[in-house]
Amino acid sequence: MIKISKLAPGMVVFDCHSYKMGNTTLKSYGIWNVRIVEVGADHVIASWNGNPPQKFYQKSFASWYLKKPVLIKYGCCGAYRKATREERAANL
Repeated sequence: MIKISKLAPGMVVFDCHSYKMGNTTLKSYGIWNVRIVEVGADHVIASWNGNPPQKFYQKSFASWYLKKPVLIKYGCCGAYRKATREERAANL
């Protein structure tokens, strides 16, 4: 969980969540870049995935990551999942 005190203008953090792949039941896990533009008292103005900057509150940016998570390709059709603790240790 990211706290507002750890964020500064110019930082790049990562938003990660699962999503459906097109008009199917297949799920994958994706990573999107979030560029911090401004930090306020209770909000952050950030540009998510290259879009125009918008205001995010604690509930939104609490799930962002400071380090880019490791993803593992699995199954068919280019689906990804988060790496397990053992896979992250082996990857380092």
